[in-house]
Amino acid sequence: MLKQRPSQLIIIVLPLIVLLVMAGYFVNISWEKYQSNKTFNATLENTRLLQHYETAVLDEALCIALVQNNSKKTLDICKDRIQVSQQLLNKVTQRGKYLAQYKEKIALIKKNTQKYKVDDLEKLLGDSNVKSVVKSYLDKVRYKTNLVEQKELLHIYTKMSNIIYATQLENFLVTYYVSNNEPVSTSNIIFWDKIVEGAYLFNLDVVNNIPSVKEDFLKIANSDDFHTILSQIDDMRITILTGNMHKESKNLNWIVLLEKKLEILNKMQAIIYDRLNGEMHQHMIHALQMLLLYLSILLLALLSLLYIYFKIKKEKKENEALLKVVNRINALSSYAIT
Repeated sequence: MLKQRPSQLIIIVLPLIVLLVMAGYFVNISWEKYQSNKTFNATLENTRLLQHYETAVLDEALCIALVQNNSKKTLDICKDRIQVSQQLLNKVTQRGKYLAQYKEKIALIKKNTQKYKVDDLEKLLGDSNVKSVVKSYLDKVRYKTNLVEQKELLHIYTKMSNIIYATQLENFLVTYYVSNNEPVSTSNIIFWDKIVEGAYLFNLDVVNNIPSVKEDFLKIANSDDFHTILSQIDDMRITILTGNMHKESKNLNWIVLLEKKLEILNKMQAIIYDRLNGEMHQHMIHALQMLLLYLSILLLALLSLLYIYFKIKKEKKENEALLKVVNRINALSSYAIT
């Protein structure tokens, strides 16, 4: 049985109280880390969804622009693209009000296709900046992390989003003029230059600081196939700017080249995304494990204190009962003597 001497109780109870407080502190820290990674997971999912929706709307808008001068066959193709963009729109809507403003910004492209011609692409897009909606979203969210690699990966992912968006815009513009066998309008030449600037790959030195993606990323970025495609696209631009595009017998090659470039860029971005996603899951699992560990310690410390409390309470009652018995015995003894 526990004795009630204060010095002994302090030796037993004080460490348990300290353990309880420390466990509570680390439970709070682990919970915050878990929630932070959970938020990051939602952020990654939102960026990927917004990017897919943006691509689908551009495809739909291009198809709508082409329908005006093409056959019913093209209209049938548009139905498929409209369906894809609508499905993605539903998914974006389900994510809640946090994506509302970005959803509206992307949808504006489709609405403007009905108002403006592609001859003024900047007006049709409703924005003079060649930046993906993904960048606007990430800038607004401003996800905070103390992990250097995660920061760098997120930075590269944002850059890749802008490059892919610029390439999609160039694909939009070139496909329109190539399909209609027309020279690029004067109003689009200046804006096209901004698009081309945004479509160039960034300095790859930054990837050298991230060993986890360096090999796979640079293998694609430095491949002969990719450089050949980029070189052929540069030649394509010169051909178009010199006014020889409509004389070229294989105009559709330009469309194929841009699609191939987009395919490679998406593979490169997928490497970054998968690494970010993998890191997030690792940190989330670790935070959850630590949370469960500290919760167990917290619970054990709390149960130990409760055990001591009820044990002392029980002993106190037993002592009081014993004291009453002793007092009665003493009373009886006194009565017997008298």
